[in-house]
Amino acid sequence: MAAGDRGDGHVTPTQELARLREYLLRRCDDLDRVAFDFVAGDHFEGWIVEVGQSHAVIGWAPSPFYAQAQGTEEMSPPDEPVPFEAILSRSLARYDTQLSRWVEFPE
Repeated sequence: MAAGDRGDGHVTPTQELARLREYLLRRCDDLDRVAFDFVAGDHFEGWIVEVGQSHAVIGWAPSPFYAQAQGTEEMSPPDEPVPFEAILSRSLARYDTQLSRWVEFPE
């Protein structure tokens, strides 16, 4: 049985947020590249810099398109805190360098 599972496959929103937090902590500790969609529809690809009780601080992957659009030498937006509720967990994945592919959450 998965952690937070009542045995019937149902996971409460509180349990889902706890699972998401634990997953993001592992990704942060392992320095894994991650990707996910925001509930609002935007896409993120980069790293988890820090994980708090209710949010993750994300670091965007460098992009020459960002620098060109901003007219600066900055290759990515500054790190930013994101509430867990803003992350569409079913879109979350990490890049596994051993397998050379994206691995979806939950593993």
